[in-house]
Amino acid sequence: MTDGLISIIIPIYNAGEYLPRAIEGILAQEEVEFEIILVDDGSTDDSPTVCDRYSGLNSRIRVIHSPNGGPSAARNLGLDAAGGEFVFFMDADDTLEPDSLKTLRKAMDEDGSDWAIGDFKVLKDGVNIRAEGYFFSSDRFFEEKEILSTVKDYLRKPRGASEFTNVWGKLFKASIIRDNHIRFDETLKTWENMVFNFDYLEHCVSMSYVHRQLYDYHDHPELISCGTRVFEQPLGFEEVLKTAARILKGYRMPDAEVEAQCRHAAVYFAVKTLLICFVFQARGKYPDVGKKQLKQLIHQMLDDETVRLGLHHYKPSAAESWLLPQLMRYRLVSLIYAVCRFKARRVLRKEMNSK
Repeated sequence: MTDGLISIIIPIYNAGEYLPRAIEGILAQEEVEFEIILVDDGSTDDSPTVCDRYSGLNSRIRVIHSPNGGPSAARNLGLDAAGGEFVFFMDADDTLEPDSLKTLRKAMDEDGSDWAIGDFKVLKDGVNIRAEGYFFSSDRFFEEKEILSTVKDYLRKPRGASEFTNVWGKLFKASIIRDNHIRFDETLKTWENMVFNFDYLEHCVSMSYVHRQLYDYHDHPELISCGTRVFEQPLGFEEVLKTAARILKGYRMPDAEVEAQCRHAAVYFAVKTLLICFVFQARGKYPDVGKKQLKQLIHQMLDDETVRLGLHHYKPSAAESWLLPQLMRYRLVSLIYAVCRFKARRVLRKEMNSK
């Protein structure tokens, strides 16, 4: 392990068009030492050529070519190869602000924290559509009590874009990952990033949040999204809840309270999963999925024990759907299908009107 070095791990699958921009943005980073580990995950476009070209031009760039195994397998290969004191994950089609790595490293050093988290932009056609979006209202330092409170708050009111959703845009300590054998679960097709984050958080005693949008997430609908994989593993969120439960129990929260927190979150995740699947089906991302398969998905959610128990005590916030949980509680499958379909079509109309 090289002291001070940041190992930047980028899983790549058919992102050759965007990869040079991502690499150039890293090479322009200010006042930090880094290595770039490009993991070509069986790409069929020119991504392997782009990787090899940059590796030949800069000794700080290494390339791993592997058969296609998915982003979790690719990131694990990157972790195996990482030689830095710190680890930073990035997607192949995204970019960084020029001082992103320096800012996160400074926060971690000054706070003495185990994890540094920045915020992010969402760029669509060059416009930041998340300009006012932040996890918290200012820089924050979290010790164990605040970490527990943050996890509890998340389970009480999960958010689509939270500080725990993605692994990119965060600075990890390689020693915590290595010493606790933390890896991405390659059996998961969805929620794997959140499971990794909670696995890591379980071994943290402090966390820093930087109130700046340091990571630039580029919205490219044509690239493979985790949303397209949700239908293959709709109950993947249960692994998130298991990991979160371990964190809460580690802070000696009573088992009954932990179970109540997780049941509540399960309802949110079930509703979110249904809506994601209906939206992607409406977009044509699931060509082999029709009404029959979508109703089977609804039954799968309703038959899940954690979701079923959570529905009896679920109290949505003002911003959450109250209708779907009520319909789910009484197992009104046809009405659930109709509401989800209506919401999906409304999303599509909104997307079309914004073009």
